[in-house]
Amino acid sequence: MREYPTIELDGQKYVTERTAASLLNKSVKVISKYVVKGNAFGILPSRDIAGRILIAVEDLHRYPFTRRGPHSRLRVYHYDADFHQVRCEACSKGEKCELNAAS
Repeated sequence: MREYPTIELDGQKYVTERTAASLLNKSVKVISKYVVKGNAFGILPSRDIAGRILIAVEDLHRYPFTRRGPHSRLRVYHYDADFHQVRCEACSKGEKCELNAAS
């Protein structure tokens, strides 16, 4: 399991945008886009604490990320515990999976 710095608030672990970008192998700009604008499935939940955007680690695993392009809704994936991409068949078919059933 990868080691990464977290901030604990209300019993939940959070990471900064920069840490999230590093874990997901994306740029900070892309993570900011997910927080502000989102994708076809919604906005990445976050908290703004004293001007710092914090993202719950649990939300990084639950959020339905998409590929780029015209068929992005058909290529949906989540990240596993080690932050490797795992394609989600249910989300790719437009159904709710067990990870995003609560959203």
